[in-house]
Amino acid sequence: MWSFTVVVRPTGDARGNGAFAAACIPAGTHIADYSGDLLDRAAFDARYPDGVGDYSMAVDHEYVLDAASLAPLTSSFHAVHMNHSAVRPNVRRYYRRSERRVSFFASADIEPGQELLYDYGRAYWYGREHLEMP
Repeated sequence: MWSFTVVVRPTGDARGNGAFAAACIPAGTHIADYSGDLLDRAAFDARYPDGVGDYSMAVDHEYVLDAASLAPLTSSFHAVHMNHSAVRPNVRRYYRRSERRVSFFASADIEPGQELLYDYGRAYWYGREHLEMP
């Protein structure tokens, strides 16, 4: 749906790739849903014995979405391509736990060329504090 308005390209810094608006995205616009393999905690722990799934997002205490297989697919946009920012996010996530779904919406008008950013949350950075960028 958004493959024509969001492009994946290198950020020019240590983060690698990022998602960038190719056209104006008005505040409140649904950008994408986070998808991938839906894993229960046992399956997640079997896949990631160290507990670190870089491209995983918890839906609730029982389920995790793992988008690791989608991250390298940079020819089209997926929510996994959005980077973190605690100080300048322009995207917010909303959980629909009963549907096991995580959706992303523009929290402000996003201009062409702007990177789409959301706050990953503190739990993501446990054990990775040295990697966090503003």
